[in-house]
Amino acid sequence: LVEHIPKKVILDACSAPGGKLIHFEWSFSKEIEALLACEPNINRLRVLKDNLSLFKSSAHVIRSDSTRPPFRQMFDFVICDAPCSGTGTIRKHPEIKWTRNKADFIKNQKIQLELLCNLAEVINPSGHLLYVTCSIEEEENQAVISQFLSQFKEEFELIPFKLRNALLDPPVITPEGYYLALPSSSQMGAFAALLKRV
Repeated sequence: LVEHIPKKVILDACSAPGGKLIHFEWSFSKEIEALLACEPNINRLRVLKDNLSLFKSSAHVIRSDSTRPPFRQMFDFVICDAPCSGTGTIRKHPEIKWTRNKADFIKNQKIQLELLCNLAEVINPSGHLLYVTCSIEEEENQAVISQFLSQFKEEFELIPFKLRNALLDPPVITPEGYYLALPSSSQMGAFAALLKRV
């Protein structure tokens, strides 16, 4: 979905446990010049460091809260795998059906929007921000992007995804250009949106 996007200097803003970062590093190693991973929680930070060490990642890891990133405008590509309700993982975690409610979605939305608004400041002109959740709730996905774009309408635009892989079911790309996979016997649920600084 992002193979055509420049990725020289990358920030993984909510990095633990590190799976997406490792995948990016393996997939785009020839493009990447610098890779920074952030994680605020000390226990999750240890897991992240262990995983990156195991896979011999070259990423630089710091303990940092990405709602207050300690960086200037310097990144070509930012990944925000935001904290969420995890409703897309209900097949793996069926208890979610009874432990999540609408108030949780709204609470998460505030954190997610805060993350995006602050990460917007560290992206270079023409740089990209990939917003990802393992939620299938509109409050945590489309509504977050809509609110973000209303606040940054002069600075960011939505870049619609295009279906490049024939193995993907057509419904995973919405008419607006979001990636939205619903949980099924063959996949977890997930959402993604690609934003560009203009």
